[in-house]
This record gives sequence, structure tokens and C-alpha cells, in this order.
Amino acid sequence: MPLNNPKPATPEAQALLRAAQRDWKTVEVLVRVPDSPVPSVGFHAQQYVEKVIKAVLVSFPLVSVLAMVWLYL
Repeated sequence: MPLNNPKPATPEAQALLRAAQRDWKTVEVLVRVPDSPVPSVGFHAQQYVEKVIKAVLVSFPLVSVLAMVWLYL
């Protein structure tokens, strides 16, 4: 599929991206707080990345299959 004509995100992908956005906002808030626990910042950053990746995998099943094949090589 050409990049100039993107496929609309599935409802599940949209929900994941909204949740990812909340995680990222949490990261932004935590990094501004003095003495913010680094593990908490890292946790929410990791959650953000995980949800974005899941949104891509949900939207493009072929990518999901290829990722699974690559993981088991």
C-alpha cells in the first residue's frame, strides 16, 4: 500500500494509540518533576512503545506474521 494513501487505523489500533498517548503524557509529566523515580519514567516509556508497536501489528496483520517469523529464526 502506498504511503500517500494510508489505511485507516482499526478501532483496536485507535484505542491502543489513545492509551499510548496517555502513557507518553505521563512520561512528560514525570520528567518535569524533581526526584521523579526513574523506573516509573522508564516503565511508562516502555508501555508507550509497546502500545504503538501493537497498534501497527493490529493494523497490518502481515507485519505481525513477519515479526513472529523473525522472532523465531
